[in-house]
Amino acid sequence: MQFGYLGCCRKRGGADAILVMKYLLVPDKFKGSATAHEVVGALAQGIKQSQPEAIIHTIIASDGGDGFLDCIASAQPIERISASTKNALQQPITADFGFDPTTKTAYIELAQASGLAQLAGQSYSILKTSTFGTGLQIQQALAKGAQHLVLGLGGSATNDAGMGIASALGVTFLDVDGKPIKPCSGNLFDIHQLFLPVNNPLEGIGVTVVNDVTNPLLGPRGAVATYAPQKGATAEEMKVLEKGLQHLAQLLDAVTGGTYSTTPGAGAAGGTAYGIAQLFSAKLCTGAEFLLEYTPLAQWVAKESYTYIITGEGAWDEQSLQGKVVGTVCLLAAQHHIPVVIVCGTAAVKMIETPPAGVQKVLPLKTAVRSASYCMKNAKSLIASEIAVFLNQKAAK
Repeated sequence: MQFGYLGCCRKRGGADAILVMKYLLVPDKFKGSATAHEVVGALAQGIKQSQPEAIIHTIIASDGGDGFLDCIASAQPIERISASTKNALQQPITADFGFDPTTKTAYIELAQASGLAQLAGQSYSILKTSTFGTGLQIQQALAKGAQHLVLGLGGSATNDAGMGIASALGVTFLDVDGKPIKPCSGNLFDIHQLFLPVNNPLEGIGVTVVNDVTNPLLGPRGAVATYAPQKGATAEEMKVLEKGLQHLAQLLDAVTGGTYSTTPGAGAAGGTAYGIAQLFSAKLCTGAEFLLEYTPLAQWVAKESYTYIITGEGAWDEQSLQGKVVGTVCLLAAQHHIPVVIVCGTAAVKMIETPPAGVQKVLPLKTAVRSASYCMKNAKSLIASEIAVFLNQKAAK
């Protein structure tokens, strides 16, 4: 897959000259069936089936969850560093983070250490989970000389509001008797006091938290109500988790004077966005904002003459236009009058019938004759075939 500038060109001379089409691929993941990297590969395969001479540029999009490091690596020359850490159950694992020695920026994908994918096949209780392993990765990045941390949230197995990270960075938690307490998802209500380290390891370090959700920390749209069931939480465990977050928010508000619990996005990754913002003054950033700031997307769209920009995600609906990656790509393309094709797992009928300006075609994998389960199992081959058929139909007109 190419990543760089390549202008449109004509191959062969005279009457045999042909115009080589140029495409920009900027898909998000199809959750549960294909990573953004795999979607890019499938789209490229379909394009080459129809147009072997086509020039393809790619950007791996990410909302901060699984695949965040792939997104960074596709856009910037970073070192990918593997080091020992712990998963959400404190079991030893090896996980990656990215480091740019030129800008002294470390890129940490929370899902690498504290994600659900690391616990696949295990029986566990969410109450025992912690982001401590991600905190160890932050330690390792600081040891490399990082002056700026970009933390991608998403795909977490935890609900500890980032207290595991805080513990790894030297924050001390005590119970009502003054005894140290391990900050995990089920212990938050037992925290009576906390003490910040004398020498804050993040002092002077810029911290940016990337996520693509708008959920606050608490309540019916909060971290527990929205995401804990996806992490295996029972009804009783959800009560414990919500009670713990409520207690922690009161405690941290009193200690720091912040009020991040109601901030949109604070509920990301089991409240990790809240905890990192409250304790370490992190800047919250959406996946769309991240894409525009940390990749060459805007520059390429402005300067290159693309035949199509092809983007996509698992579910294309009204929410996709509310600051999400795919909606942002569509808006940017429309500003430069570049047609967009959207490939998606499912699409709301309204979004097919009345797509936003500049969207020429929406290609959902799920149809009346293809079930959702079939599409998820065969996502990559279906993506390739859908885009190939579309391009062949355009060429035949």
